[in-house]
Amino acid sequence: STIYDAADTRFSHADRRCLHFSYRGFRLIEEITRWKPDVITAQEVDRIQFFKHYLSPLGYKCVHTVKPQSACLRIGNKVGKQLPPDGSAVFFNSSTFALVKDYKFGKHVDRGAPKDIRNLAVAVAHLKHKQ
Repeated sequence: STIYDAADTRFSHADRRCLHFSYRGFRLIEEITRWKPDVITAQEVDRIQFFKHYLSPLGYKCVHTVKPQSACLRIGNKVGKQLPPDGSAVFFNSSTFALVKDYKFGKHVDRGAPKDIRNLAVAVAHLKHKQ
């Protein structure tokens, strides 16, 4: 379901049924299945188990990091629902790539991260909008 109410005008031109994850999630899986990308990066992922459930049988592995100050937690508290925290995710086709090591950066940099990486490196950043 969606936490948007009838007064929410942020998506005023969208059919309300399309805002429900039960619709949008499967459309994303359809597109991934159609295009078969080797690497998928995503932000604001709060349904990680859904994606793992459907992408694992297709050969995808995942590295996921939740945001410690996730807005989903604050919104959930506000509307009286327990929502999972969102975060960033990288899915990769395990027949093409193998995870050697993952480094997670936040406010504190992982000092063990090498400065010279000779393999493919994928980074996902979630940038906050300045108000």
